[in-house]
Amino acid sequence: PDAGKSDEKKSEEKKSPSLEEGVRLNVASDPVAAFKTSVDDLLRPMDLDSEEFQLRSMPNLEFDAIIDGEKMRLRLAQEGGRRRGRRPVEADDADSETSQPVYKSRLSIVGQQPREMSARSFLLRLHTAHGYGVQANSRWFWAIAVDMMFASMCFWGLSGVVMWWQIKKTRKIGFVFLVVSAIVATLLAFGMHWQLVNG
Repeated sequence: PDAGKSDEKKSEEKKSPSLEEGVRLNVASDPVAAFKTSVDDLLRPMDLDSEEFQLRSMPNLEFDAIIDGEKMRLRLAQEGGRRRGRRPVEADDADSETSQPVYKSRLSIVGQQPREMSARSFLLRLHTAHGYGVQANSRWFWAIAVDMMFASMCFWGLSGVVMWWQIKKTRKIGFVFLVVSAIVATLLAFGMHWQLVNG
């Protein structure tokens, strides 16, 4: 009988969810509504209106936890990806009269299940990655490198304008090029805005 009980315990341990594989959680309350309520509480004392406030996507929540004596980073993510304009609502196995919306989430260890990424996706993510994380990892240093590159490009452009202004012979033609460049950049900005709004 003891051997049978131990086998049952082992089978239960295998069936029990683990953070390595990711644990699916059901959130009873609407996280988007709770977030909007918190924003409204912050804006109301400043006489700011939050009625037109819209949450386009539910962000992931990352935090540190001690698991089996080890410090690990956990991520609570919205199940099924981020959806714009809609809440991830499902009614799971509930009666029609008493069914309540269920908000799916997934709790997992960061980096435990790496996703597949093509070379194109990797390059696109490098261009769209922004912000400084809470940990000083490679993404944090990448953000520093991008900001330093931005600052160096701005310095390069401004120092070029100063050097051009110091050469009197090139002031007229340089001024023409600056005006033409400003016009083309403005027209391009308006064209891209139209494409992004109507495209």
